[in-house]
Amino acid sequence: RIAAWSVETGAFEVAISDYRAAIALNLHHPRNPELQAEIVACFRKLGKVDESWDALEVLLASYAPTSDWATANATDPASLAAALEVQERAIRSLAVELHTEAKQLRTGEPAQRRYAYAEQVYARYIVLFAGSANIGEMRYAYAELLYNRKKFAAAFIAKSVTIGFG
Repeated sequence: RIAAWSVETGAFEVAISDYRAAIALNLHHPRNPELQAEIVACFRKLGKVDESWDALEVLLASYAPTSDWATANATDPASLAAALEVQERAIRSLAVELHTEAKQLRTGEPAQRRYAYAEQVYARYIVLFAGSANIGEMRYAYAELLYNRKKFAAAFIAKSVTIGFG
C-alpha cells in the first residue's frame, strides 16, 4: 500500500524500493509478479530504459512457468495464470512504449537505443506469447520497426508471418 501511495505521489524511486522490500519478505508470494511489473512501470515513468529492461528480465525469469516461484505456487493455478497475464501485459506495454518513444525522438542515440530495446522486447514477446490474443498486433508492430530500421529481410519475414504466409 505504501508503494502504491508512492507511485500516486510520483515518488517512483521510493516505490521501487518498497516493492522490492515487499518481494523480499516472501519470495514465493502469489502477488510478487504484480509487484515486479510495478517496478518495471516505475522505471518507465522515470525514463530509465536500461533499468526497465532489467526489471522486465527479472519479471520474465523469476515468475516463468519453470521458476522456483511457479513451483512453490503450483497448487494455485489462478496465481500461475495471473502471473502469465501480468508478464504478457508488461512486455507488451514496454515494447509499445519504447517503439512510440523512438518514433517521437526520430533520430539520435536516445531514439536508436529505444528502437534497439523495442526490437528485443518485441522479439521476446513473439517467442514467449505466440498464443496471445495480441500476437498479430505485436507481429505487425515488430515488422514495422524492422522495416524502419532498414532490416528489410527480417521485416519481410515478420510481415509474412503476420499475414499468414510464414
